[in-house]
Amino acid sequence: MRDNEKRINCLVFYSAAKNTTGLPKIDPKYLGLEKIVAVGLDNANLKALIPSNGIDVMVPKRFVDAHVDRIVNAIMKR
Repeated sequence: MRDNEKRINCLVFYSAAKNTTGLPKIDPKYLGLEKIVAVGLDNANLKALIPSNGIDVMVPKRFVDAHVDRIVNAIMKR
């Protein structure tokens, strides 16, 4: 992923992986992102994959508007 125009400030990553052991951290330092939002689908816990400026959000398999609001709020949070 490249951002030659320096317009990307947030990366949103979605996964339903229940076991994150052995997976690399999501931390593309070269992009200079303000934050990374990891969305765990089916209540997957992705906290181990994100750096200190990351936000993890877990949503159930059958998510509703309130869960989508939590994702949007995590993205918009400064």
